[in-house]
Amino acid sequence: MKKYNSYSLTEVNFEEAVQRFAEFISDQGMSHDIAWILPKNTIMGYKIWYINEKVVENDRYKEIKSLYAKATEKTFGLNLAVRSADKTRCYCYAFVPKEQIDCEYTLMGNGLKFSIPTEVPKAIVVKQGIYWWWLRLREYKYLKWKNNIFQ
Repeated sequence: MKKYNSYSLTEVNFEEAVQRFAEFISDQGMSHDIAWILPKNTIMGYKIWYINEKVVENDRYKEIKSLYAKATEKTFGLNLAVRSADKTRCYCYAFVPKEQIDCEYTLMGNGLKFSIPTEVPKAIVVKQGIYWWWLRLREYKYLKWKNNIFQ
């Protein structure tokens, strides 16, 4: 069972939403240090998520911020969620439903939703490019399934 909290998108701007999200995950006993991830920056393993360290953090933050703007424009809602964590950081992502049916499937209102899985998968940060590409090749058969998880 996931733990979650929700707010109206009109109540808060992006920076306040991230601050409230950090407080929410901190209240659940996790690190409030957030690193934003995108599907292309992750590789799924068994109860483990591999995170590519080489991707510039600032670019991911800008992309998440643009998703927030898109969510307020479309009024389909936005889910900020923890995907995985290590001892010092939580690796989080944002999800905006594409259409009304996606809102229904994901139980999204037109607001801001925070969620954490009951069992948070372990995160391993990959620093070596060759190892990253080897993991990508190994993960290729699971790629479609992983993209569905980020919804």
